Amino acid sequence: MILAEIKKDPQKTIPIAMMFIVVGLMLITTSNLLAPHSLPAGHPGTDWGDFTHGVMIGMGIVFEIAGLVLALSASNRRKKQL
Repeated sequence: MILAEIKKDPQKTIPIAMMFIVVGLMLITTSNLLAPHSLPAGHPGTDWGDFTHGVMIGMGIVFEIAGLVLALSASNRRKKQL
């Protein structure tokens, strides 16, 4: 709903797209930094560490793709306005 209102104005869409890309990069960087240290105190096994690593990388990729799609659509709309 909020993105539908923002998509109408390319000037407002580009900062939102860049925010999605930065959040995605932060998630991927954090997942790579925490992967060797993600074992909980009880140490039930390495599966939880692998799971959190995979989920964070997946969410990072999704955020980056969403930011790229928003930026490209805003760029195309801006070209049509000019």
